Amino acid sequence: MKKKLRILIIEDSEADAEILLRQIGRSGYEPVSARVETKEAMQAALASREWDIIIADYSLPRFGAEGALETLKESGLDLPFILVSGTVGEEKAVRMMKAGADDYLLKDHLERLCPAIEREIGEFLNRQERRKAEEELRRNRNQLAVLSEASGILGSSLDYTTTINRAIQAAIPKICDLCLVHLVNESGTFRRLATAHSDPKQAVNYGEWLDQQGYSKALRTGEVEILSEIHDSELLKIGVGSSLSVPLMARNRTLGSLTLMMAESGRCLGPSDLWVAQEFASRTASAIDNALLYDEAQRAINVRDEFLMIASHELKTPITSLKMQLQLTRRGIHPESGAVPPANQLFKTIDTSLVQVDRLTKLIEDMLDASRMQSGKLSFELGPVNLGGVIEEVLGRFSSELASAKSQVEIEAQPDIIGYWDKARIEQVFINLISNAIKYAPGSSLKVSASRDDVQAKVIVRDTGPGISKEKQKNVFERFGRGTLDHNIVGLGLGLYICRQIVEAHGGTIGVYSNEGEGAAFIIELPLAVDESHVTRGISFNEKADLDR
Repeated sequence: MKKKLRILIIEDSEADAEILLRQIGRSGYEPVSARVETKEAMQAALASREWDIIIADYSLPRFGAEGALETLKESGLDLPFILVSGTVGEEKAVRMMKAGADDYLLKDHLERLCPAIEREIGEFLNRQERRKAEEELRRNRNQLAVLSEASGILGSSLDYTTTINRAIQAAIPKICDLCLVHLVNESGTFRRLATAHSDPKQAVNYGEWLDQQGYSKALRTGEVEILSEIHDSELLKIGVGSSLSVPLMARNRTLGSLTLMMAESGRCLGPSDLWVAQEFASRTASAIDNALLYDEAQRAINVRDEFLMIASHELKTPITSLKMQLQLTRRGIHPESGAVPPANQLFKTIDTSLVQVDRLTKLIEDMLDASRMQSGKLSFELGPVNLGGVIEEVLGRFSSELASAKSQVEIEAQPDIIGYWDKARIEQVFINLISNAIKYAPGSSLKVSASRDDVQAKVIVRDTGPGISKEKQKNVFERFGRGTLDHNIVGLGLGLYICRQIVEAHGGTIGVYSNEGEGAAFIIELPLAVDESHVTRGISFNEKADLDR
């Protein structure tokens, strides 16, 4: 099968052109040709299709080889150009070669034509490969320079919003015409963090317009999306011709996406650009993740420092009171005379001291429980538990405190609510809830209701106190979370955290419903039959929750 050869012939003689084509055909080619003899016709032919080679007669009445060579240069095309003539002299031929012609030969020596064509097409292909390699090298150098510059910017500060806006600007125009970074919010929605374009106003316009059209596949699914040729009419309207989106990944989670786009430059993005986009995205994701980790660490340090401050204050208070009681008692004892304080005074001192010891013990137990919960070492002993009996017992323990707080108590419980739980831990939940009600809502009415159905028990502990703000409700069950900023109210902020961990370990749920000024209602739901395997031991509660899912 003959190989096709696309030939543009500059010749005024149709017969001479036919001789050329027959010679080429005898050499194993299938020539596809067009013959022109004016500059305008040559310009039209060059614009209408691709050619492999140009063969031009030196001298034509209106347009010759010199004009044809000049027209080729004006077109910006690089094509092999062979001069063929019956009259050209050596001097003119040399001048044409210096001007850019690749070869020349006489019409009466056409046996050299096909070897010359093959040689010049081979040279042309070599030139193309060299240019392509040089262009690729230049492009890679630009890309590496951009990555290096971006890395320096991204590592210069933990303020990732500022650094990313600066870093992606370095990609314009060396890597792309338009660059966008989107992030995934905690709620699962998306937001555009940064947009870069050579024109800041255009960057804003592009970003706002693209946000209205929807988000990339990389942002929605975490998968690479390459659109080498965009057919979306809406994107074409604003001049976007190709795009490349890659996810921002850190620690196996998608933080957002990086999108590169080509617009006014007319360049095209494709698979060969994927590596630089992924490198850029990797460095961007690392900058975001490092900043988030730093913020998280700072918050943890602040929480720890606040806890240590509260804990030291809370532990110091009962110790100080206990020390004062002992000092007062010691002053009333006179070894020389054998005098001791009256019995009723000693009993009062001992009772007050025991209260402070109980308070100190409770604080220490809360801290130890919180530590055990974090390490997954909190143990449970399951057995039949009468929920109504537990509630009455706990309220009985707090009778004096409730009376001192002037809190009226109402119990509304179905009889015989029996569940398979850890009695001591369930008591601990109600102890924390009742003590919280006394602390945060003194003087309010307290109502405890308990009911059951076939599968679960439900308890509501409701007070008529000041309530909890919606903002505080978000973290009231977290470690060191407090329902108020009032530092006069004692506590480590561990009570409700411990409640949640115990309830969830039993397979239940606990929540709060409250409006400021309208009291608070804590709602507990516990399955009646808890499988012992559900109350896991030796692993953290977070790991347990993952296994349950």
